[in-house]
Amino acid sequence: MGQIVEVRGLKIPKEGENGIYFVESTSRDLLNPLIGWSQGHFIIEQELGERRVRTIDRQTVTDIQSVSSIPSVIKKPQAIIEGDGDVAAGVLVDSSSLSIERALTVEEFKNRILDLLEN
Repeated sequence: MGQIVEVRGLKIPKEGENGIYFVESTSRDLLNPLIGWSQGHFIIEQELGERRVRTIDRQTVTDIQSVSSIPSVIKKPQAIIEGDGDVAAGVLVDSSSLSIERALTVEEFKNRILDLLEN
């Protein structure tokens, strides 16, 4: 029989969940393959015919920005970034759960990521 290990703070995508996932590796056995644990896990919700993006903690993603312009004195140390619950650097959110109409659409989210990769 197989064994199950449960880790506090680990939020693996649920079966049937629609989302955008940033994965560290698909070939290595990792406890959590998502980059930064919750920081690489975004939920897609349907709202008024549009698919919009939220963080795993249900904050609406309102923009994606390059982190190169963030002064190093205010960047979080890697040890803090790797913890569960923080939003990834460069991801701007609105913590009001009622503001889904302000969230980026899936296409806007993808385009902003692609723009960052190209520049």
